[in-house]
Amino acid sequence: MTPIPFTSIAEYARLVGVEDFDEFLYCIRIMDDTIISLESKKDVKRNQKN
Repeated sequence: MTPIPFTSIAEYARLVGVEDFDEFLYCIRIMDDTIISLESKKDVKRNQKN
């Protein structure tokens, strides 16, 4: 799993008319980092069981 590319975030923000892009980007990055971290921890636990 990899972070959402900046270009994808920027394009989505443009399409939906985000007014404060910096705040939007910040929120997306926080959520993205959280999901990646949680998935990574799940992978470690799965690998330890095998």
